[in-house]
Amino acid sequence: MYFSGSTHGTAVFVRTDTFEPSEYSVPFKTLDEMALLCGTPRDNMTLEKIVLHRGTPPRESSTVTLGFIAAVQREAIV
Repeated sequence: MYFSGSTHGTAVFVRTDTFEPSEYSVPFKTLDEMALLCGTPRDNMTLEKIVLHRGTPPRESSTVTLGFIAAVQREAIV
């Protein structure tokens, strides 16, 4: 299923295997692509947010960001 008009988006993942914050963005164009990206487990990564864009400048455009809070259990470093 395609988004209507010129809607597209990005799924943003955060690496969980390092102490330094690092984001990894994956673009998508359809709802099916979004569902596949967000529903597929990724080693050492967690979904942080989904950003949807609609419209193209200079016309009216809008952006919606869906943020997620995740807890990651880490082992103590000895």
